[in-house]
Amino acid sequence: DLNESPGGLPVNQQFIEPTQSSGRMKKIFIFGGIGIAVLIGIFIWWLVTGSGQSLAVSIAVPDRLQIGVPVEVAVNMNNDSGTELKDAQVSLSLPTGLIFVGVPGARTVENQRIGALAEHKLTKTVFLVMATGGQNTVVELKVDVSYVPGALSSRFAKTVTAQAVIGEPGIELSIAPPVKV
Repeated sequence: DLNESPGGLPVNQQFIEPTQSSGRMKKIFIFGGIGIAVLIGIFIWWLVTGSGQSLAVSIAVPDRLQIGVPVEVAVNMNNDSGTELKDAQVSLSLPTGLIFVGVPGARTVENQRIGALAEHKLTKTVFLVMATGGQNTVVELKVDVSYVPGALSSRFAKTVTAQAVIGEPGIELSIAPPVKV
């Protein structure tokens, strides 16, 4: 019979079965590829975040600043990422009314290169700033810490802010005329 194959199945059924099987294989490859991509994404996220831990950054600045009195602004970085963070840099941005002490000009951003941030270690860097005006105003200081995680080559950054109030002048000068001339 011309409609039967040597195995006894009709000819048209032999061609349908491989098509169904190849459709299943396509689905397996598509879902398998998506699954592998998701796993790679999770692995990269885990490398970057250090399995849920990260770089903690805080700014230590007095709540109230006196005009004309230099103060230290400390930037504290605690690396709990699970890996050494390379080529760390800290940038402090100052608002109007604050200046960097000992820095020529009226720059509003100062950068410090830190280098490597060892894992599970607190690193501190200090900037010396002074209020120059704006009595009884609230100012916001911004810190950007950028770094390269151990196994990756991309640069990451973390930004934190802190507020302070510019208060009264730290030094008052009063001039009085002499009593007798």
